[in-house]
Amino acid sequence: MLAYRLKGKDRAAFEEVPKPRAQPGEVVIAIHANGLCRSDIHHLHGTTPGERSTMGHEGAGVVEALGEGVEGLNVGDRVVVNYVNPDGSCPMCRRGREDVCERLPLGFGTDGVFAEALAIPARNVAVLPEAVPFDEGAILGCAGATAYRATSRSDLRPGMSCMIIGLGGVGMQAVAIAKLFGASPLVAVDVRDAKLALAKRLGADLLVNAAKEDPVAVARSLGDGRGVDVAFEYIGLAKTLNQAIEATRWGGRTMMVGIPPGKIEFDAQAFNLGAKTLMATQGHTNQDLREVIDLRARGLLRTAETITHHLPFREIDKGIEILESQKGDPVRIALHH
Repeated sequence: MLAYRLKGKDRAAFEEVPKPRAQPGEVVIAIHANGLCRSDIHHLHGTTPGERSTMGHEGAGVVEALGEGVEGLNVGDRVVVNYVNPDGSCPMCRRGREDVCERLPLGFGTDGVFAEALAIPARNVAVLPEAVPFDEGAILGCAGATAYRATSRSDLRPGMSCMIIGLGGVGMQAVAIAKLFGASPLVAVDVRDAKLALAKRLGADLLVNAAKEDPVAVARSLGDGRGVDVAFEYIGLAKTLNQAIEATRWGGRTMMVGIPPGKIEFDAQAFNLGAKTLMATQGHTNQDLREVIDLRARGLLRTAETITHHLPFREIDKGIEILESQKGDPVRIALHH
């Protein structure tokens, strides 16, 4: 079968590899759609850990084979892959923290979903209702579930003010999810007007083009002038993380979701005196994935609008070029098999 494999730093290509077989407890999934994520590009350029392997972590498809002992799934079921792929047995999983399982996630050192088929433990797939297209299911498997996990852990509640910095695939889903959680006002920040316009359609109350105005100043102009209750950073840059921290009110919470390239400095004294909380969050649990799929199936979460580009699976290289150049203001790129 055809798979898109990491060949070394900055190098990836299609190659023929053996089709996987379902081992006990596993299912084989025929992949129908993928999402192309910025973290795939980080991995391609060597800024995330992992060895040479099949790339990709957002995937949805159809179960085509069952391993011995699999229950609750049938051949022909539509499913979404949980790329975190928790083993259920490491110390973190035993604590209920599947989102930080010690096993490497799919596509980041273990074979991922940029392939025609994938074998994965049956416990790590979620059923995809007929009402949800495969491409949206694939996107929910990372962008939707990761944003849902981050929002849940932020303790965002109705009536709390919220700022979301960075409107890529995950950040845009975060806007829609924060709206569902009752954020008010909900402030969206980016440097591209097209993305800000989409965030407005998804529920943002205020838009900030950070190339033209200061997000921190905007945050401090709201309500009592002390900043937002919760600020999310979805880019992974020193500048934007510092903006998120400074935009957060005393006693508030800053959520770091974007993957930083290395060490980042911030004003620790001001952070301490303000009794702020900085929390990093990555990945999601199987339950998070099921819940976010249910939100979409019930028509409460808008995902289709965040898929700005559609390409054939064999045109991954073109998708990477679009995402890196930002030509056409891509949010999420769907790959179709």
